[in-house]
Amino acid sequence: MVNENGGKVNVVAKKNKVRKGSRPIEIELKTYAQDDETRNELAEVLKMFYKGAVMSSIGLAEALNENTNQKEIVLVGVTKNPWGTDTLYPLALSLNAEDMSRYSFPDGNGNYVKHAVAGMD
Repeated sequence: MVNENGGKVNVVAKKNKVRKGSRPIEIELKTYAQDDETRNELAEVLKMFYKGAVMSSIGLAEALNENTNQKEIVLVGVTKNPWGTDTLYPLALSLNAEDMSRYSFPDGNGNYVKHAVAGMD
């Protein structure tokens, strides 16, 4: 079960898996962008991922990139097909060190910086 509370999400495992006396885990939604509207949009996407994790409908897969013939880590959505087995669909790729060198992140002051996020709290 997931309860939303502004910039936080409270998650509790399914009832049959909750131990007596268990309390929900509060997760602060960390999003980074230069403007509030984009941060709010990112928070909605992040909520979707947390909900998917609680409901066991997302996972990680080692996938073969057919263009490079290299194995890559992919965040996947998971659904059950009519035969009772999992069907996977790609949601996001994990970045490697080479990929990371191409990205800069918002610093909260209108700038973008390499490999660090500063001043966003």
